[in-house]
Parts: sequence; C-alpha cells; structure tokens
Amino acid sequence: MGRIPENYIEKVYAGLLGKIIGVRHGAPVEGWSYERLEKVYGEIDGYLVDYREFAADDDTNGPMFFIRALEDYTYTSDITAEQIGLTLLQP
Repeated sequence: MGRIPENYIEKVYAGLLGKIIGVRHGAPVEGWSYERLEKVYGEIDGYLVDYREFAADDDTNGPMFFIRALEDYTYTSDITAEQIGLTLLQP
C-alpha cells in the first residue's frame, strides 16, 4: 500500500466542497431532463435558488455519518447497518 500524498486533506476537502456545490445547485431540478431544463430556464448561468437558509441534506451529511460510524466501531468491512444506525442516533 502506498503512502498518503501530502495534499490528501486538500483533495478530500475539494471533493466534498464540489459535492456540496453540486447538490445545492441541482436540488431544485433533481430528476429533470435536459429538455425540461432548457424549456424552463434556458441557459443557466447561476444558482436557481438564492438560499438564505441551509438545511441538512443526506447527500452531503450522509458521508460524514458513515465516516463517524467507521471511527466508532471498526475500520473494516464488518460494520453493520445497526452500528451505522446507532451512530446516526448520537448527538
């Protein structure tokens, strides 16, 4: 197994940030076809919604819970759905 690159944390952070941006940008039109997007909005050059409040979202906070479950119980593939559920119940 190779060494973890020095910029690993930066890459993980950039990936999570990109995911959050994509989730927020796509949430109002999730599941829409290209044709529907084009008909309703035309060319999109910004966010479709001006978010004043930022609500929890399972697409963005879910991975954090899974990482926490791994820390709480095990770092192997033996983790169970029950253990993940118990982590979700923690404050």
